[in-house]
Amino acid sequence: MAIGGTRRSGAGAVIYRFGDFELDPGAGELRRAGRAVPLQPKPLALLCALVEARDRIVPKEELLERLWPGETVTPSSLARAVSVARSAIDDRGETRCIRSHPRRGYRFHDRVVEIGGAAPATSEPGLEGDHALPFTGRGDAAARLDAAWQRSAAGRGGVALIVGPPGIGKSRLLEHFAAETRRRGATVLQGRALEEEGEPAFWVWAQVLRGVLERAPECLHPRVVDRG
Repeated sequence: MAIGGTRRSGAGAVIYRFGDFELDPGAGELRRAGRAVPLQPKPLALLCALVEARDRIVPKEELLERLWPGETVTPSSLARAVSVARSAIDDRGETRCIRSHPRRGYRFHDRVVEIGGAAPATSEPGLEGDHALPFTGRGDAAARLDAAWQRSAAGRGGVALIVGPPGIGKSRLLEHFAAETRRRGATVLQGRALEEEGEPAFWVWAQVLRGVLERAPECLHPRVVDRG
C-alpha cells in the first residue's frame, strides 16, 4: 500500500468516502470535495489504518508498529499524528470521528462508503464492510467453516483453527466467512495480536469479550437455570 506516493489508484482499488472526504490509500491522498487535502505521510497512514479497521478499537501498539515499523518512538509521536489527522478532516467538537479510548487505542466512528472493487460496500459506524472482491477457491475450507457455524448455531459451539504459511489466503477466507455469517444474522467479533514479546496473555480473547460488552452485555450476565 503506497502512503506517500502520488500515483493514481489502479482498477479495483478501494476508496473510502465519509462526509465530504475521500480517502484514497492507493494514491496516498485525502480529498475534500475533489480537492487534495495536504497531509503528512504518518497522519495519512494513521487515518488509513483507522478507517480500514473501523469495526474495532485499534490498539496503540498496533498503530505504532504500522506507522513506525522497527523504530522506537514515544507515545507523543502517535498523539501528534492523531491530532494532525483530526485537523485534516476537520474533526472537532464533542462527537469526534477519531475517538480515543483510554488505555486501549483509537477507533474511527463515522459512516463509510467503499468505492471501487467489484461493487460498492457501505459500512455503518462500528460495522465491518464486506470485502469488495469476489471470493474464489478454498471451497473445502469454507465448507468446513460453514459446518462449524451450523453446529454453533445449533448450540454446539467449538473452536476452528485456520493455519498455514503466509500468503495463502487465510485472512481472505476469514473475511468471506465473517461476511457470510453476518448475513445470516450472526454477531461477528474479532481480536488481533502481534507475534512478539510483551503481548498481553489472552489478548485476542480480551478483545472479543470487550466486543461482547459493547454490543450484547446481557450475554455475560450470570443466569440461574432451574432444572426442576
